[in-house]
Amino acid sequence: MPAPKSLTRETVIEALKNGTNLQNANLNGLNLASVNFRGRDLSGTSLVDANLQSANLTGVNLSNCNLGRSNLTNATLEEATLEEANLYLCNLSNANAKSAIFDNAKMMGVTAVATNFSKASLRHAKLIGGMLIGANMEDADLQHADFRVSNLTLVKMKNAIIDGAHLEDAIGYISN
Repeated sequence: MPAPKSLTRETVIEALKNGTNLQNANLNGLNLASVNFRGRDLSGTSLVDANLQSANLTGVNLSNCNLGRSNLTNATLEEATLEEANLYLCNLSNANAKSAIFDNAKMMGVTAVATNFSKASLRHAKLIGGMLIGANMEDADLQHADFRVSNLTLVKMKNAIIDGAHLEDAIGYISN
């Protein structure tokens, strides 16, 4: 069943209840705060400037999504897949992204203050100029991630894999 042509918060919630396919949908600018997307496939969806504050995105496939400038504060992204996603200037503060996959994600200028990235994979992710103060990256796979000019003050990286990660010019980075 294809997604409805004109999408509003109400039609998205109805589509989720009916099992409507939301892949590649245009959800730009919608207020989707606290909506439960658990386990859905939203790959290729455009969510530019969307409000996803406190949304449940557990296990959601967000691969190749455009989440530029979206608000994901307090969202649950546990075990979500965001491979190749665009999170440019996105706010992920206080989000739970434990065991999520952000491989090759474009996260330039992201704000992720006190975000839980424990056991997440951020291989080759571009976090240039990010604000990650107090983020938890313990046991995360950060191989070849690019943290140049990012603020890593108080970031926890115990047991993180940082082989090939670009940490030059990162603010507050302290090696273990």
